[in-house]
Amino acid sequence: MSTQLPQRLRSSCPVVVTAAALLALAGCEDRQHASEPYRSAADDTPLEHAAKHLDALYRCPMHPQITSDRPGPCPICRMNLIRVEPRSLDGSPREPIFYRNPMDPTITSPVPRKDEMGMDYVPVYADELEGTLEIAPAVLQKLGVRYATAERSPLPVDITAVGYVRYDERTIREVRIRAEGWVERLTVRAAGDPVSAGQRLFEVYSPMIATAEAELEQAIAFGDQALIAASERRLAAFGVDRATIARLSRGGEPGARLAFVAPVSGIVDQLEVREGARVAPDTLAMRIIALDPIWVIVEVSESNLSLVRTGAAVELDAVALPGGTLTGTVDYVYPELDPRTRTGRVRIVLANLDAALLPDMYVSARIAAPEGEPVVHVPLESVIRGGRSDRVIVALGEGRFEAREVRIGRESEERIAITSGLEARERVVASGVFLIDSEATLRSSLARMSGAAADPTSGREADPDATQSDDHSRHMPASDEARIAPAEDSEPMPHDQHGDH
Repeated sequence: MSTQLPQRLRSSCPVVVTAAALLALAGCEDRQHASEPYRSAADDTPLEHAAKHLDALYRCPMHPQITSDRPGPCPICRMNLIRVEPRSLDGSPREPIFYRNPMDPTITSPVPRKDEMGMDYVPVYADELEGTLEIAPAVLQKLGVRYATAERSPLPVDITAVGYVRYDERTIREVRIRAEGWVERLTVRAAGDPVSAGQRLFEVYSPMIATAEAELEQAIAFGDQALIAASERRLAAFGVDRATIARLSRGGEPGARLAFVAPVSGIVDQLEVREGARVAPDTLAMRIIALDPIWVIVEVSESNLSLVRTGAAVELDAVALPGGTLTGTVDYVYPELDPRTRTGRVRIVLANLDAALLPDMYVSARIAAPEGEPVVHVPLESVIRGGRSDRVIVALGEGRFEAREVRIGRESEERIAITSGLEARERVVASGVFLIDSEATLRSSLARMSGAAADPTSGREADPDATQSDDHSRHMPASDEARIAPAEDSEPMPHDQHGDH
């Protein structure tokens, strides 16, 4: 097996190259971090095995831990490996921001240099740092990336919710019969029929009422005031109206039939009697409900319920009234939550003179909430929602971006408050944010796996006069930890020569 070594290895002395190869081979003794099966690596010469431990040029886009020295499929997902090159997207060379020891990533240098074994320090570029990304202007233009500036001001909160129309429960009237008898002359035929206040609904023939009227007539004939008063109270208990009682007290003709009239104008919600039906005391004959005024019950989410105040202005849009907007105010906030939907009910009272709103119609509502303290806020589309964290893409200028974790607050139409993680006047990406975030996440993952994601200020500065100790265990390549060895019964990952590295 012949291997053409890169110029930097061929130019080193044989002793140094052999030592590097032995160190690399020692690092592969741990099969869990080997770049190929152990039995295959054991057949390589020291120089061949050292060549395999140079930086890989190809990496799986779905499994960044899988690397190779030449094109080929990923052993896990079978996708083609992608080439990793230290160039920007527009093809121009990039300037490294510092250099890192290839054996010990914690040792850095601001200028190019070699380590004590003659190996070049690895350049680290700005977009290889965790959370940062560099994109060429031409690519940004093709993606249609738009920006927005974080603003600090009071965030007007308009609470949006859905609701439904209900009867005004304060206008419900029940017509009940208090004496035994039979229904006659029923004028209402079905539930839903409209009625007017004072309209005759039906009559009841009752022998009990006829007997009470006869008693009143006899009391008047005797002139017994106590008996007259008792007879009048008995008729009133049977439901006889005051006008009829006064007429009988003045000597009017008694009648065995009692007329019932509508107490309010509205519609008949329930009709429980029919013509000729026999009724008993406390029988519900019908229920009448007014349509003016009418209620709108809006279900507000638990998070926004505390912002709703009695008297707040409300705008309503009904599906049955396209193009028309109704206005009203909050009349009452119910002091309870629905345990299933976690919403609270808010009541709005509206005039309904033309009966345009009918019970059970759906409406959408916008409730104005009071303005709070000034907060930092950005467009809703700038925030990437996550299960445990939320983040925005901050534009650093010159095509550089940073994925930054933030904490969000309340929403208001197209804006959302940022409680921490972002300052006013910082620019964020408003369009194309998911594409940039995906690229930043992938590059950060690759950088962490290759040991290039650490802050250079946290590493040790290279000491030109420092000498190496005899213990070379700390010089195991950090990139080897990112390599995964396939099972011994599977096809090993290919390794190519690095003559063109």
